[in-house]
Amino acid sequence: SSTYEAEPLDFTGKDATVEYIGTIIPRSWSVSDIKRCWLPDQGLSSLAPELFDAFDLNYTKLTNAEKFTKKFIREGLGVTKEAKVENLLRAVEELGAYEKRTYHPAVGTVFDENTFTFRLGKGMSIKAFDLCVGEMRGVGESVSVVARCDYAYGMRGLRAGGKVLVPPYATVQYDVTLVDIE
Repeated sequence: SSTYEAEPLDFTGKDATVEYIGTIIPRSWSVSDIKRCWLPDQGLSSLAPELFDAFDLNYTKLTNAEKFTKKFIREGLGVTKEAKVENLLRAVEELGAYEKRTYHPAVGTVFDENTFTFRLGKGMSIKAFDLCVGEMRGVGESVSVVARCDYAYGMRGLRAGGKVLVPPYATVQYDVTLVDIE
């Protein structure tokens, strides 16, 4: 017997209604993820990406205070200005803060559960929604999507009423069901 798997339909420009649950999940960034999601926001020279490759600076190494030190930043990455060194250390501390539960919502926190309608492919939602709904095969389909920060809420995270709902650079998971498409 054979199995038939339907191709995704082209919903671009149509209004999609989804039900979803959004959860903060642990971050396990590779060197490539660090270079793409976090490093551009730090204002380092064009040499820095190659150095992150050379030192294999993934998330675990980057947020290890014993390894990612002022000395390493100066000697390994070649950052000489003290203000830049301090800013980089602060940015790394912020990056690791939510998993240490210092002031952000903890890993595992459900930050949103809702029904949402948006026009597909028009930038009216986070990239993760556009991409996952664009690949769905029809109403009623459900998917679970892990979204790195550049596909979700980026360097600013998500806030409402002064409260941090999603920390900066957070990785999130959405459980999404396509409810309607018009």
